[in-house]
Amino acid sequence: MRLNSPMVMHQVNLWNPPPLGVLRFNIGGSSHGTPGRSNIGGVITNSSKQALGVFSKAMWDWWAYEAKVKVILHALIFCYQFQLNHVFIERDSSLAVIWVNCKLNRQWKLIQDINLIGLLCIEVDCIGVNHVYRESNHIADYLVQSLAAIG
Repeated sequence: MRLNSPMVMHQVNLWNPPPLGVLRFNIGGSSHGTPGRSNIGGVITNSSKQALGVFSKAMWDWWAYEAKVKVILHALIFCYQFQLNHVFIERDSSLAVIWVNCKLNRQWKLIQDINLIGLLCIEVDCIGVNHVYRESNHIADYLVQSLAAIG
């Protein structure tokens, strides 16, 4: 008797630059503790693969789910402050992306942040807040992890 082993599919997730005239903001966040020290960071790039801006910040007393949403808020504030428009935001936390994009089932503790995210999305002409796999978000993850190594 011969058993067929299941076929393993490997998905290749490479980072691609955004289309011409669009900016891509890859962001990441992590929390160490419940609550505890949190690190957030991101990099915004254009269609020529040029980094237009980078941020990396250590924050305190956030739960993991708070860091996942607040990094989206910080990315939009960054865009607003530096007048960067027509931007995609990419995050490797599907839960945070769902909370921001869905009008129902939002985390009550973050409702003010999520509402502010909605307003800033309009101000900076945010095309969308999308989920990406960690392999496509390696630059943002590096910023967050390098900050964690310092502190």
